[in-house]
Amino acid sequence: MSKLHSKSEILEASMEKPVLVDFWASWCTPCQVLGPVLEEAEQRGGGRWNLIKVDVEENEDLAREYQIMSIPAVKLFYKGKIVADFTGYRPLPVVEQWVNQYIQ
Repeated sequence: MSKLHSKSEILEASMEKPVLVDFWASWCTPCQVLGPVLEEAEQRGGGRWNLIKVDVEENEDLAREYQIMSIPAVKLFYKGKIVADFTGYRPLPVVEQWVNQYIQ
């Protein structure tokens, strides 16, 4: 997991392998619950994809650019494009199934 703060960093990272971006905030209870689920999914993913956490409070411009209206918001980037997204909490099995649909 890494913390990146610019669109170019996210897009560049997604050129090598898929990147799951978690838009979150410290005051958001569902974000606090989803965060560890995403981290565990990344660990269990065997390096097939990376997790990037973006604090919407610290990165308002990036959140606005990606039209984040509610959090947690998760976007999957690959080859510089958003290939899938969801909003809200999901349990680990659902997150893993969702990611696996898009990452072979």
